Amino acid sequence: MVLVVVPIVALAFLAPVRIAAQPREAVGAAVHVLAPKVILRMQPSRMIPADDDATPLEEVQAYASIAEQAAALTIELRERRAKQAAVDAREAAKKAFVDKEPAATEVISSPLTSASGGAARPERWKRPSLKKAYRLLVTREDSFSAHKLLGSFCVVHTAFRLARVGPADMGFGPTLTTLACISVHGALSLSSFLFRIPLQRRGGALSYGMWTEYRLQSIIFTLRSLAMMVLICVEGVLGLRPNYYVNAAILFASMAASDVCSRSVGAKGRSRTVRDLDAPHATRLLFSIMQIQTSSALLLGQRRFSMHFIFVLVMQFNAFLMTLRRKKLVPYRAAVTIYAAMTVIGSSIVFYETSISQPGLFLVGNTLGNTAAALRIGCSAPKYLLWLLMAVVTHFARQTLPPPMGLLQPGAQSFAYWPALAVLSNLVILAVGWRTRPASASGQTT
Repeated sequence: MVLVVVPIVALAFLAPVRIAAQPREAVGAAVHVLAPKVILRMQPSRMIPADDDATPLEEVQAYASIAEQAAALTIELRERRAKQAAVDAREAAKKAFVDKEPAATEVISSPLTSASGGAARPERWKRPSLKKAYRLLVTREDSFSAHKLLGSFCVVHTAFRLARVGPADMGFGPTLTTLACISVHGALSLSSFLFRIPLQRRGGALSYGMWTEYRLQSIIFTLRSLAMMVLICVEGVLGLRPNYYVNAAILFASMAASDVCSRSVGAKGRSRTVRDLDAPHATRLLFSIMQIQTSSALLLGQRRFSMHFIFVLVMQFNAFLMTLRRKKLVPYRAAVTIYAAMTVIGSSIVFYETSISQPGLFLVGNTLGNTAAALRIGCSAPKYLLWLLMAVVTHFARQTLPPPMGLLQPGAQSFAYWPALAVLSNLVILAVGWRTRPASASGQTT
């Protein structure tokens, strides 16, 4: 007992200055040095002979000297480690700037920071190995591989449908096969609930990544387009005439569901999907217009599977891209560029499909979509009031088309001013994009 208490008293009274300067390191070193000696003295089989002539004070002073030496060695070791860490950091910085693959490094300038005077944030992206990519994609959350199997089927199914673009309506029809394919795509979106994702959207180069609110909205808008395909199938099976009021009901129901989901995640989880994206203004404007054009096309209600399937394809592939980006398996600019290309290619396919099936429909849809985008983006029109107005306008615009959608006589030309209105609407969109550009892009300071 004396052998344990005496060293502690010595540390407390004979070495206060050294211990006060570096308390944690000194006490740790003292215990490291003294503990073996105390333990060895307490073991009968390994007794250390004590000096019988030494007084208790001399023994205490000896232990205090050992504590002082241990503290000094600890401080020296800490300084050496700090110097070595600084050297390693400088070497790593040199290696980062002198890289043999400059394409793997990119600098992202965020509008969220540059608009407030911040500097560009560098993002270093390295191509992951196949082993690392497999480990990040194959997770324990999908233990039965349900999401992967559904995704694999949808990839093969999409390739098959895209190979049949044209008058055949991608091979869809009022059949059980079509309903089964629609169900698989719906199950793929719903199976994303198997995975845990961040509640809050990340900023900067990670803003193009999956978060909780976007997952809910992606599922809602995917199911919206799939519901339109189911409606077309049911009308075809039962031989019913198109009921365009159901289109408006699906549109408003999806908007209400989206608002409910946004409120359910709370203030921290809410984010504007496109406007908070870390991308150039022109790119964000394109994405916003395409989203509004999709809603306008659904409201217009052409009874053609292919158009709505293209919307499903773009949304589901975009969700997959966001997942890859969140796991840093693709670079930021590549992900945004691929999504932009998907929207342009999808719009081209929709233009082709509508042109061969309904004369004049693309001009009407383009005009109405651009008008809604100009009112929503340029004038900040209330969402529900805007689409209620567009539903009324679309009802009368649809009647100016020839059959099968319109009321004109077969062979008659549609409203003669639609081409001019389409050109005018595109010019208005360009003007809105120029007016809503960030102040820094026009040379102003904020």
